[in-house]
Order: sequence, then structure tokens, then C-alpha cells
Amino acid sequence: MNKQLSILLFICFGLLSVCDSSTEPKTIHGCLDSQACNYNPSATIDNNSCEYLDNCDVCDNDPTNDCGQDCNDEWGGTATVDDCGVCSGSSTGHESNSDDVGCGCFNPAQQTYCYDADNDLLGSIGSEIDYCLQDLPEGWVLDCTDEDDACMSNSYDCYDICDGLAFIDDCGECSGGNTGYEPNSDMDCAGICSGTSIVDDCGVCDGYDLAKDCWGDCFGNAFDDQCGVCSSGNTGHEPNSDMDCADVCFGISYIDECGICDDDSNTDCIQDCYGEWDGEAFLDECNICSNGSSGHIANSDQDCAGTCFGDDISCIECIDIDGNGYNIVLIGDQIWMAENLEVTHYNNGDEIPTGYSSSGWSNISIGAYAVYNGNPINANIYGNLYNWYSVNDEREICPEGWDVPTDNKWTELTDFLGDNAGGKMKATGTIEGDDGLWYAPNTGATNESGFNGLPAGYRYGHSGNYTSIGNYGYFWSASASSPGNAWYQTQHYDNSIVGRNDMNKPCGLTIRCVRD
Repeated sequence: MNKQLSILLFICFGLLSVCDSSTEPKTIHGCLDSQACNYNPSATIDNNSCEYLDNCDVCDNDPTNDCGQDCNDEWGGTATVDDCGVCSGSSTGHESNSDDVGCGCFNPAQQTYCYDADNDLLGSIGSEIDYCLQDLPEGWVLDCTDEDDACMSNSYDCYDICDGLAFIDDCGECSGGNTGYEPNSDMDCAGICSGTSIVDDCGVCDGYDLAKDCWGDCFGNAFDDQCGVCSSGNTGHEPNSDMDCADVCFGISYIDECGICDDDSNTDCIQDCYGEWDGEAFLDECNICSNGSSGHIANSDQDCAGTCFGDDISCIECIDIDGNGYNIVLIGDQIWMAENLEVTHYNNGDEIPTGYSSSGWSNISIGAYAVYNGNPINANIYGNLYNWYSVNDEREICPEGWDVPTDNKWTELTDFLGDNAGGKMKATGTIEGDDGLWYAPNTGATNESGFNGLPAGYRYGHSGNYTSIGNYGYFWSASASSPGNAWYQTQHYDNSIVGRNDMNKPCGLTIRCVRD
């Protein structure tokens, strides 16, 4: 109403202003605040008449009648706080005091409870009472299904015992628990109720003790052997041990030392001189057990004159595949070549490679030989220089019946010669004295063994160069000392010992053969 009056006054003042044709300035009173709801843009003097809209859109200048907010923060709203302190009514959507359903604000409504006398969380049937939750006495529960307060679980076995362990067995009998009845005791071993099957001594149902062996052991391994004797298993008796070698039970045949089964001791075999039953070894003319398995050739201890253990070796020849003949010498029990080997073919007739340059010699890994400095005269005097691959070749390099000596055979030789062995093996004389092939002083040389050792020098394996002719004699053994080296013996111009060492297999050394 106040807003409509303000607008009417504004129109009237405006009309007066228009109708007044005076040219003098007019004084117009009104509200000059553009924020006011009765703002007069034509007024010249503010007359304190400005009115403003309150929160409920009412325009007046009396703040005492401005509208207020309700509990739901709504201006001019009618919502109020109910007895439970909840803003209700108006636009809240909450019904006043609806949070009290008879048991106080926010408490659940009354429910029906029963008394749990046995603390099994089940109330007794017939004890129902309605309680608010906050007023519920101790011992009351919602579940009212307990038929017997004396049995907490309300579970009874077939013997009517609360929480009992009795049950109906496979034969329909209430068993176990407090019944005193063993479950399934009416069932026989075959699982038949009231059946007649029984377990035998071996624990077999209806087994009739058939699982016992002849010794009476259940599931044992004993059995009657071919002689009708209970054997094996726990008997301690070996099956068929009462049978002789002719397979006759309790017979008297036996196997003699030669493996012949009979019952006649007159036909038993005898031992030969080597201790071998029915062997072929015998004592030869030198009274040495020979042939058979002895490993000794009969009469091999006779020399060329037929004398046992004699030293006549004149009938023994040493000729290589090329037809070269060699002087030989008996030293102890060994027969040695008294010259260095100069053969150019293996025993099967294959040529032994030769003619390698220095670089070529150092790069080969097959059998080969060289002549010192390539001079044939040196081969005639000192023999050839062979690498160890030719020594080890299966085609063999020594004359038939002769071998490249092993390291042990060299040791047998030097042990036999004893002190000054090198001197006893070296050829005598010196180059300086024009009576030998050794450089002076050729210490201790006597050649009393007849070995006639010569200083043939050797050829390097890594460079192919020749060295030490006149100073040293090097002799291969057939024994390898490592994958890359082999043992050799050496004689020196300046001492009388025999050296033993190993050298690279590609090196070129001389060879002396020893009789098999």
C-alpha cells in the first residue's frame, strides 16, 4: 500500500511540474537515493522520504515491521524448532516432533523382548514384554524361540542329550556319545550290518590266512624252492641252496677250480706255474715261467748262443723300413740302438714329411723330420731330428720289434748305469782334438756302456732354427708330460750327467729305439 501511494505522489508532482508554465526554477521535494524504491529523479531537495525493500520485498521506511528469518533460514518463513530440537514445519519437509515415537527423541520404538535365562541369546517362549531400548533390563533378548532354558544350544542328539555326541550309525543304531554303543559295531569286516565275515591273522577280511607265506609271515616273501625247502623271506635259507652244480637236490657234484661240475675229483684241473688253473704257462729252459698268461716268452732269456741270460746279441738285427741297419748294444736287461735313427718312412711305408722352412716347421702339428741345417752329411752322422708328433704316430717310426723308449725305460737305463751315467753313454773324443764329435771338454766321456751318445743338437719348435750341434745330444721319450710338452733326455759337453726335462712337442730331437 505504501509503495502504491509513493508512486501516485510521484505522478502528481510530475503533472504539476508539466502544467506549470512558469519559467522560474521549481523546488521539488522527494527521495534522491537511486537505491530506494520511491526514488524521484525530478526531486531537487531530499525530504527524507526514501523507502527501501526489506527481505520480504516490502517497501517502507519503518524498520520495526521488517520480516525475519525462520529456523530454516527462510525470510518470512513459519518453520519452528520442535521439542526434539529439530527445525520442522513450513518448507522443511519435517513433521514436528516426529523423532519421538514414544520412547523419547531419536530413540527406537518399543519392541517385544523375552527373558534369556540360560544366556544362549534365545528368550523363553511366554515371557514376552514390550520395552523401550533405553529401559531394557539385563538378560532380555529379541529372539523368543527358546523352548528349554536348560539347553543353551537347543540341540539334542539321538540319545536326547543336549549338545550330545550320539548319532545314528550306518546300521541305524544310535551310537557314540553317552549311549555306550560303539558306532557300526553291528557291521562285519565286509561292511555288512549283522554280517558274518571276519578278519584273519593277516588283517584280511575273509582272507582265511592265505596271505601267509610258507614261513608263516603275513605277506612274507618266503616260498618253497625246487627242493621243497621253505626259502628266502625271513627263513635265512637261500633258495635252491640244497641243489648241487648239476641241479640235483642234495646232490654231491661240485665245480672244480677250472669251472667244471662233476662228482669225480680225479678229473679236477691243476694250476700252471703262473698260478692259473688249467693254464698254459710252463717253466722254459731257463727255468722261467713262460707263455700262458705269464707275459713272458719262453726261452726269451737265451742269448743268440742259446745261453740263458747270456750277452750274445749277434743274431739280433735292427733294420728300419728304409733298409738302414743299426748297431745295437746290451745295457743291463735292455737292448738299445747304438746309433741315432735316420728313417724317412713310417712302418706302413708312408713318407714322413720333411723339407720345411723355419716358419713352416714352427707351424706344423703333424709328424715331420729335419736334417740339421739341411746338410745330408749331418743325417749320415747324427741321424735325423724328429718332432714328437712323429714319435707318437700310430704308424710307428722304430724298426719292427723296437720302440721309442718311454720315460720309465730311460730311467731304467740311467739307474742301471748309476753315477756318471752321462759320461758312460757319451762317445769319446773332441772336435778340438780331431778325434770326436763333441766340443771340449766332453767331460767324463768313457762310452763304457757302448751307447755312443752323439751331440746332434736340435731344432727349435717356435722358430725352426737349428742349434747346439757338438754341444748337446737330445733324445725323445714316448711319454708326454702335458698336452703341449713331452719328456726327453739330454747329454752335455761340459758334464757327465744325464738331464731329464720336457720340451715343446714341435721341437726336433734325435730318437734312439729300444728292443721290445
